[in-house]
Amino acid sequence: MPDPTANGFLNALDEIVTFAVESRIRLEALEKVFDETNPMLHELYIGEIENLRKEKSRQMTEALLANLRAQLGRR
Repeated sequence: MPDPTANGFLNALDEIVTFAVESRIRLEALEKVFDETNPMLHELYIGEIENLRKEKSRQMTEALLANLRAQLGRR
């Protein structure tokens, strides 16, 4: 008999992946429209994405380091 908790988790995970894929498709379509209609706006859009990507990476690194320090401090 399958575990209902596991099924719920898998269903939620499937919804998250589906949402991520659909969002990616929409963003790629928007990027193509920007590129074709306004190259300057496209460059601004790409620059903002790169800035957000760098910021997210920095935040993730800080969070992972804090978590690692907390884990090592417990031992």
